[in-house]
Amino acid sequence: MESLEIFPARLIKGHAPMLNEYKEDLVDYLYDFSSKNESSAASNIGGWQSNSFMYREPSFKPFRNWMWNTFEPYITKVAQSIEELGNNSPNLELYNVWFNINETDTFNMMHTHPHSIYSGVMWIKAPEDCGNLVLVDPSKHNVFGLVPTEYEFEPIEGNIVLFPSHVPHYVKPNNSDEDRISVSFNIVLYK
Repeated sequence: MESLEIFPARLIKGHAPMLNEYKEDLVDYLYDFSSKNESSAASNIGGWQSNSFMYREPSFKPFRNWMWNTFEPYITKVAQSIEELGNNSPNLELYNVWFNINETDTFNMMHTHPHSIYSGVMWIKAPEDCGNLVLVDPSKHNVFGLVPTEYEFEPIEGNIVLFPSHVPHYVKPNNSDEDRISVSFNIVLYK
C-alpha cells in the first residue's frame, strides 16, 4: 500500500527587515493617500483598500524600489518551487500591488485571486489582535470536519506570506484600537 500526497499547496513565509527603514514614511504616505482617494470595492469590509495599481502613482516612486527589492526574492522562490514540481522555468512577474488599512472592527471577506498564480501579503503595521489571515483548504468539503481545514497567520510587522492564488482566504476582524496596515500583491505567469 502506498500513500500519495497530490496537489500540494506550497506556501512561502519570511520577513522583510528593510521595512524598519521605510515604515514610518510609508505609513504617513498611505494615510495621506487614503485621505485623498476613495477605497476600492474589493474584499475589504469597512476598511480602506487602494486600487491595485496605485504603486505606479508618481507619488509612490520613493517606495517603489524598496517594494521590488523586498518582493523579488519571494518571486524567485516561487519560480524555483514551480521548477521543482514540473521541470519548467516559469516567467513570473509582480503584476499588481495594493494597500489595506483596516480600522477597529473591519475585516476582509473570503475570496481568491483569479488570473494570478501566487498572492501574498506583508504586514506594515500590526498591533496585537488586529485580525489573523486565515487560509482555507480548497477541498474542505471532502474531509467532513475530520481534519483542520483552516490555517491562521498572526500578523507581525515585516512578515510576508505567499500562497497559491486559488486558495480561499479571509482576514478576521481587527479587534485592536489601532489600524492594521498591509500590502497585498499578485504574481502572474507570462509565457
